[in-house]
Amino acid sequence: MQSGAGLKNITNKHLKIKIIKMTKTNKKTKIYMTKKRKHKIFMRNSIIITIAFFLGVAFTGNAQVKLDNEVSYQTPDITYKALRIAPVVIESPEIRYANLLKGNKVFSEYINGIKVKRNNPGNLRCHNQPNSTCVNGFANFPNIVIGFRALIKQVELDQSRDLSLRQFLTKYSPPHENNTEHLIRRASKVLNLEEKELINYLDTIKLAQFMANQEFSVKIVEF
Repeated sequence: MQSGAGLKNITNKHLKIKIIKMTKTNKKTKIYMTKKRKHKIFMRNSIIITIAFFLGVAFTGNAQVKLDNEVSYQTPDITYKALRIAPVVIESPEIRYANLLKGNKVFSEYINGIKVKRNNPGNLRCHNQPNSTCVNGFANFPNIVIGFRALIKQVELDQSRDLSLRQFLTKYSPPHENNTEHLIRRASKVLNLEEKELINYLDTIKLAQFMANQEFSVKIVEF
């Protein structure tokens, strides 16, 4: 039988071994927890940067962003710098049309120089267009400015329907009335767009110009 002193020494040895093991385990746990904490911080910071970026951006159509100034986002570990981006408002085709009439002499002279029946450069059928009357099934407008605006609005509406160039021209110029295939080939060449591509990619006013050119041989101008 061992004495009390001997038992005490054995117990102390076992305790020391246990303490050493626990210390090693704690170190591993501490290292693991440190890595886990860093990962959490990294993920949190990434989310902060992403949210901060998208809160400052307005993506619309072919928008080009404008840099405003730099903003710092500070965390316990790292200070991140992100660009605050000012929202850019893109003009609708109708507003752009009005602004071009006021501020672009070439475009203004082009529109006011158009002479077509019923001031209807798109040869649009009657569909209760604003400021129009109906003459033999076709819209009649009081002046060319309003008539061309109506054409722009119709083209914009068709663009919102995700139509291909072929679908748009077949609808606008049906085969039983026109040589639609010839029109599609010509449009594809002039507008630089494949017949299967969506007309959404085209400038609304330029597409309206093409339609006026097709209907009444109205010239196409650069502005």
